[in-house]
Amino acid sequence: NYLVGGAGVQSFQMAIGAGIQAINGILFAVLLGLKKRLHIFLSAAFICLHPAFLDYYSFAKDHITFTFGDTLVILGILALGRTKNAALAVISATTCFLLSIAIYQPKIALVALLLLIYTVSGAINLSAREGVTSPPLLRRFLVVYCLPAVLSFSGAAILYALSARIVLITPDSSLTKINGLGEIFYQIARSF
Repeated sequence: NYLVGGAGVQSFQMAIGAGIQAINGILFAVLLGLKKRLHIFLSAAFICLHPAFLDYYSFAKDHITFTFGDTLVILGILALGRTKNAALAVISATTCFLLSIAIYQPKIALVALLLLIYTVSGAINLSAREGVTSPPLLRRFLVVYCLPAVLSFSGAAILYALSARIVLITPDSSLTKINGLGEIFYQIARSF
């Protein structure tokens, strides 16, 4: 809890979060197969400066966790594309996606977007290598790219839903506590 309170902590967290996001930009460039330094720089700048990602910094305590959630998503995609063992690739990607969604539930959209980019780039690479579009090529595309993407995405979503259901129905859990009207007014009065 050293990074949560005290003077100057928010700026420190933002600096760490921005550093993690710069690393995410480089990982994103690796994911896209970019080689030139300018392209890698532009990729990192896009990830660091796009308003959707800059929004993370409006949550004072969550700079690091939100940016690390992005790291997990990118690592999951890289696991799908670079792990030779298909089962290990799906398990690794599912774990990364699950942890990212557990960090911040809207990360499910980032997972879906990057999986879409992964499958589309896979289709482009396959057709460029083979030079033709044929039923065997389509079958390989479905097995090599689409099936692992669907399995890892649905696995992460199902595991997250199950874990959330278990945590949220646990009796006497602080997560299941919902303030009543009296408690709401009491907290409002305390805040002023």
